[in-house]
Amino acid sequence: MVDVLRSSQNSAKNNSPRLFTPLTTRGVEYSFAGGASNQTTDGTFTENTSAGEKDSFTYEGDIDGIKSTQQLKVDWSDFAQHTFFQSAQVKVNTALDLILNEYPFDGTQKATELFLDQLTGYERWVFNNFPKYEGYLNISGTQPSDTTGGTFVVIPDIAGTTFPGVSRVSRGNSLLNPGTSSLMLEFQLRLPEQGNYNQYVLDKHIGTTLGDSEGWAVTIQSGSSTTYATMSFHGFQAGKYTSVNAVVPKGQWNHIAFIWDRGSVSGSLKSVVNLETTQTSSNFMVLNEMLPNTQSLYIGTGSAISTYFVPEQTFSGSIDELRIWHKTKTVDQMKQDRTKTIFAQENLVAYYRFDEAMVSASADQSTVVIDSSGNELHGELSAYAILGGVRTISTASIGFSSPMTNARLSFLPVLFPKSPDVIDYAASLAVGASEYDEKNPSLITKLVPRHYFEEGQKQEGMDTEVGTIIDTMTSGVDPRSSVLGGTQAFILLLYTWAKFFDEIKLFTKGFKDMGWVDYDQTGTSADAFLKNYAKELGIELPAFFQNADIKQFIYGDNIDNSISLNEYSLQSIQNTLWRRLLTNMPEILKSKGTTYALKQYVRSLGMEPDSIFRIREYGGASKKSLQHSREDKVETFFFADFMNQTGSYLYSSPPMNRNGARTEPGWPIRDNTYNTNATNSFLSGSWTFEGMYKLYSDSAFYSQSLVRFEVGKDTTVLDRDVITANLVASDEGALTLYYRDNIYVGDSILSMSVPANLYDGDVWHLSFGRRRWDDNTYDDLNSVSSSLFFLRAAKKMGNEIIESYEETKWHDDRQKTFNGVSIFPPLNVAIVNPYNLSGSYLVIGNKPVVPSSVNSVLSFSTSIASNPTVALTDFDGRVAELRMYSEYIPQPIWKEHIKNPRSVGVSNPVNNWNFDFTSTGSWQRLRHQFSFDQPEKYADGSGNFVVTDFSQLPTTYFDGDQTKYKMLGYGFEADSLVLKPIDMVYTQISPKFDSSVTSEKIRIRGFNSIESIENPWEQFGPAYDIELSETPTDNTKISIDFSVIDALDKDIMTIFGNLDEFDNALGAPENQFEESYPQIDAMRKNYFNKLETKLNLRGFFEFYKWFDTNFGSYLLQLLPYNAKFNGTNYVIESHMLERGKFVYKSDDVYVGEGNRDYTRAQITVQFIAGTLGRF
Repeated sequence: MVDVLRSSQNSAKNNSPRLFTPLTTRGVEYSFAGGASNQTTDGTFTENTSAGEKDSFTYEGDIDGIKSTQQLKVDWSDFAQHTFFQSAQVKVNTALDLILNEYPFDGTQKATELFLDQLTGYERWVFNNFPKYEGYLNISGTQPSDTTGGTFVVIPDIAGTTFPGVSRVSRGNSLLNPGTSSLMLEFQLRLPEQGNYNQYVLDKHIGTTLGDSEGWAVTIQSGSSTTYATMSFHGFQAGKYTSVNAVVPKGQWNHIAFIWDRGSVSGSLKSVVNLETTQTSSNFMVLNEMLPNTQSLYIGTGSAISTYFVPEQTFSGSIDELRIWHKTKTVDQMKQDRTKTIFAQENLVAYYRFDEAMVSASADQSTVVIDSSGNELHGELSAYAILGGVRTISTASIGFSSPMTNARLSFLPVLFPKSPDVIDYAASLAVGASEYDEKNPSLITKLVPRHYFEEGQKQEGMDTEVGTIIDTMTSGVDPRSSVLGGTQAFILLLYTWAKFFDEIKLFTKGFKDMGWVDYDQTGTSADAFLKNYAKELGIELPAFFQNADIKQFIYGDNIDNSISLNEYSLQSIQNTLWRRLLTNMPEILKSKGTTYALKQYVRSLGMEPDSIFRIREYGGASKKSLQHSREDKVETFFFADFMNQTGSYLYSSPPMNRNGARTEPGWPIRDNTYNTNATNSFLSGSWTFEGMYKLYSDSAFYSQSLVRFEVGKDTTVLDRDVITANLVASDEGALTLYYRDNIYVGDSILSMSVPANLYDGDVWHLSFGRRRWDDNTYDDLNSVSSSLFFLRAAKKMGNEIIESYEETKWHDDRQKTFNGVSIFPPLNVAIVNPYNLSGSYLVIGNKPVVPSSVNSVLSFSTSIASNPTVALTDFDGRVAELRMYSEYIPQPIWKEHIKNPRSVGVSNPVNNWNFDFTSTGSWQRLRHQFSFDQPEKYADGSGNFVVTDFSQLPTTYFDGDQTKYKMLGYGFEADSLVLKPIDMVYTQISPKFDSSVTSEKIRIRGFNSIESIENPWEQFGPAYDIELSETPTDNTKISIDFSVIDALDKDIMTIFGNLDEFDNALGAPENQFEESYPQIDAMRKNYFNKLETKLNLRGFFEFYKWFDTNFGSYLLQLLPYNAKFNGTNYVIESHMLERGKFVYKSDDVYVGEGNRDYTRAQITVQFIAGTLGRF
């Protein structure tokens, strides 16, 4: 946390308490804190780690200086970047030798960390990319009465004797029996969904009868249930026994613990299943000291105890993570590492991960079952297990995965040298190494006269000068069985010095790179030097995770405060953020003292400031206009990418129809006797299409189809291949709309163009549509048969529209009742169209088109023959923000959609928004909204893709299932990224139009041209002075405000095409004496139908606390000295549709006496004159 050291004399004098107090304000000095706490979440300090060891750097954090070439930013995959004098082949073999023979798979966390920290940079890179494996033992039981065959594991209780080559020390002592200590067995178990006979899971006892048996065992009782099994733990001693049962579900992984607590005189015995179900022994008996013996522990089988438990078959199921403790653990302690692998530690007597990877040939298969407790109690698989392939079955073929969902694979290398993955990995390294050695002129053995090597070869009796040190290592089947080849003493000495020289050269280059920071992870400054580099620039870097514990910071454990494992540690994330910040620091420092610097500071860390907080510079002009109050934003938009996607296309589904009878009253006129599909078509009245497109000059197509309308026909013909509208872009600088919808021989194709050159790589906003002949929503169209069609194209730079084109044409598309049928019949025509039984679809992309036999449509074979462009389908650009409205969108509102691509606003957000279906005119609304801003951005394995429709049309439109409305994609590259991000600058109408806040402190008042006047404070002609009433309210106060309402307000603004309706609602004279604004109330009620879940206020507040804790003091570095920084604040406020209103309590005074409401309080007018004095 940022520690407040002392407050200056300019601190606030008002001592009244505040609900939320920013940690940082101007006039208070702060210290810059460091990294994470060295405590874990349970409050303990780091134990059994390498913290404080002089040869380790894992826990040193951001301390200046480096200890290993691991800390340098080097491309270790390229030998030329790090191997200068050493032999690359020797370098590879020594790295493999270290990992295969020296890695402490049975060591403590401290031993493991020290081993890894002492590797060179290249050796650590080899380890990081080494094959990893996390598995389990899958055991198939025998048939009933067969208790000797099958799969099982034998673990002799004699430390270090079973596999002496795997064991570091052969102690020869017995460890499994607890003596007088407690005993806890913890493991993961999965039982098949079938009945079972008596089985042993674990057995460690001697004797054949209850009277002479001593030891313990875990059994499964015979039962026919396919859903549950009864397991039991048993303790035996000279005729006495104690036991406890556990009911275990079948068909799933279960975490099971049997806890025999002998820490007190009375003791206890209990079972815990999945940390929830606990059973206590009903026949508990205190047993004497259980002396060590050499009786083996069996996994999956055991010997009978007559009259007590007789096994009928060997164990059938899967087992993982067997841990044998001589202590007890609480449920909370078990929860911490139930799904994580652990290290050797005190009182962990035996630990079996069952992570031994399978090899391809049975002759190369190892039988060892590794004990990772450090006590060398390694087990051996039965011969049947090797033949039965207990380790050959992958999790995919079994059908279920490992229970260790949070196991850290970086600590689980495959150490069996005969593993195919290890063999392939070693071979890939060796090929590149041998090629490099041949070409490397600085190889140390090439710098020494050859006769020295010839003498050494002869003297030491070697077959070659170099020996076998560069050859593939020979190996056994078990871990720690690989043998590095030898070489003559002189060459070995040279290789030793060459390794040292290479390391020195890497350190030297690392110091040279200290002053170069870039996004790249190679060839730039080491992470340990970043804070020092920042100090040279005159800034302090923030510690982003000051409240994290050491496990979260170093290893990424439990970052989200649940039992989890993150791929990246908080330390690596912090270093990445620092690197981004320093890369952008030159630009930030150039703009220091401006809001741009503050925003760029935050943007460089991967956050968009306009989306998470607002920077408030207080002040502004005294005159304001709702229309001219705007905010600039930067946001990421996602575009569907058709580039290099041959044969890919998208189409909307289901068709653009309303399911069932229409209920919306008013225009267009309807008649329920007409055909359902025809009367409810979204294209039957006025309609508008909008979309954003990005085409490139190197496109493979001279002309492209940007979007098409296709209709479904009679079931005897192929569906959706009749094209009625086609928007085509040409690289010659023309955008053309082709339209033909009438089944009438004499009807011509409507063609209209605008001179828009879309092949410039910029984002273009395109729109076309129809205003039907009887649509008098905005003004009288004065037409009896022809509709007004329009085509628009525009693009903007920043927040300004720099090019805009529009073409309009009249077209007679009214019903021809004698000679033809319209594809899009108006709602007041009763002719059923056999060519549009299913409705119309939006189609984008290379969907094949079969020439139609239907005359007078674009895809009519004769039309295609005369002008193939009309039925063009090629497209290889990018597209986003597709909308379809069943209303005419006038040009001013369309331009608002350009300025704010998030806006889907309409002229009347009360009647024409998506949740009003009873008001006159409510048929005219948004019908499709494919924004492509969705979680799923990749095509599936078949190249298919689904785009979500965000229009939120009511479920009655599509048979009660809102998910039916979507776009379906086909033909994309399998598993490819379809939706790609593009950052765009845009402007939106500010929801804070009535706040005294502005970032424009310099305002031009006088203009020579009336057309240049946009704001209310501007005037025509020169301005020599400012009237007192128009004096700006500017001051130097600035704050960073967090408000969850900001996001809500931003979304509310998308329903407004302009603020005319809002302006009228606020200023309507008839509402002067109302207690609220009726129209705004209606807007609010309508809008909040959109929200499907509650706002996450707690999550937002937690983010604010993190930002305030970690950023407040650092942002001060970028502010002007005279700025009054009010800190980062959590603001509770009303949204823009929740507006207070002055209530007139005595409004009867404005009406005649006879019309007054005398049930209310009497109006009294009294004049009081007097003198005020102080006594």
